[in-house]
Amino acid sequence: MSKYCFRKYLNKSILYYLMTDHAHTVSAVFTFKDAESKSKFVNFCNGERGLGVTRAWPGCQSIQVYETEENPNKLIIWQKWDNHESHESYVKMRHEKGDFDMLGGWVEAPPEI
Repeated sequence: MSKYCFRKYLNKSILYYLMTDHAHTVSAVFTFKDAESKSKFVNFCNGERGLGVTRAWPGCQSIQVYETEENPNKLIIWQKWDNHESHESYVKMRHEKGDFDMLGGWVEAPPEI
C-alpha cells in the first residue's frame, strides 16, 4: 500500500470512528535515533511494563503498533480509548513511572501526536 493510500485510509478510519462512536483515538509517531534505540523500545513494549500494561489500563479498547516503509526507525502507535480521561490517566501513570524519560533517550524528537 502506498504512503498516500495509507494516509487516505487512515483519514477515513478516523472519520468512521468519529461518526460511529464516542471513543477517544490517539496516534503517536515515534522516530528513533537508530535501529538499536528502536529495538530497545520494542523490547520494552514486549516486556512486563510494556503494552500489556497499556491494554489492561481501564478504558483502553485497543493499541496497535505499525512500522513504516519510508523510515525503518519510525513506529506509529494507534490507540483507542473509552474517553479522553482514561487516556490522560494512563499518560499520567507513564510519566510518574519515568517511562517518558527513558523514551527520551531513544527518540530523535518528541513523538508527533
